[in-house]
Amino acid sequence: TGRANDAIDILEPVVHLYHREGWQLHTAIAANSVGGFYHQNQQTDKGLSYMEMALRLFQQLDNVSAMNTMEKIGMCYQRQGAYDQALSWFERAADAGKQHRCYEGSLHCNMGSISIVLGEYDSALEQYHEGMRIFRRKNMRRLEAIFLCNLAVVHHMLGQFEEAERLFLEDIELSQEMGLNGHLALIYGNLGDLYLDMDQVPTALLYFHQCMEQANQYYPLVKTVYMSSLALGYAMNHEIAQALDTINAQPLQEIEHYKEEYVKALCKHVVIQALSGNHVAADKLRQQIQQIELSEFAVDSLVMRWVKRIGASIT
Repeated sequence: TGRANDAIDILEPVVHLYHREGWQLHTAIAANSVGGFYHQNQQTDKGLSYMEMALRLFQQLDNVSAMNTMEKIGMCYQRQGAYDQALSWFERAADAGKQHRCYEGSLHCNMGSISIVLGEYDSALEQYHEGMRIFRRKNMRRLEAIFLCNLAVVHHMLGQFEEAERLFLEDIELSQEMGLNGHLALIYGNLGDLYLDMDQVPTALLYFHQCMEQANQYYPLVKTVYMSSLALGYAMNHEIAQALDTINAQPLQEIEHYKEEYVKALCKHVVIQALSGNHVAADKLRQQIQQIELSEFAVDSLVMRWVKRIGASIT
């Protein structure tokens, strides 16, 4: 976040300078970057305004970079939970790419991420496989590593645990080689979740601890997300006191705008409170979840699987 703020402080005045001078391409490139930094800084609405400015200019110039901006706009809507709008922007980006004979693997993978939320796992696999083929053809190993984790998540969701485990472990090796320290925290957390579902709780806890250590240094938001998974691991390992201490320390307000992660965390809190015998607290959390609008999530999405698991009736 600090680095994003620094980048905004430097680049935002440059956008306006270029704009005043009538340098359209330079303005579009700078605005596209500033929009991305605002999005990274969790100021998505402001980021969108700059991206829309960049898109207008790129389209006026018939520049292929319009494709990248459309994809970024789709990612903004994805973060806000507006999945239909996100998918629409990704599809527009794909059409723009075809016009310029430009094919981006990340675009297919982002569409795959939407398919996961919608519970369309076969479609997600197709999109990720296409994206991976493009990454390998272009030798884009960094992006391959980043999205390999998502592909593993799809196999996890399909109950194909051995394939998910293989891909997560492959991604750890690749990410260590590439120095993707923040991404490693995300892999460790996802692998911990997988081992919980495989009923390998001690192994899960090992990876959650690695996630906490790695995220604390390189990706604090991931630490916040996976504290509830760590707590669930403690509870499943009959360490109820540690589980309660962990959820009490989890700053849920940091992920409140990431509806998918926020709801999953609340559901895990319900399970932990119930296992601790505090059914009043568990019921209050269920009621809190029932007040959240979840219509954008498919019946078979991970969020709704968790909602069903805790017995919350969502209308």
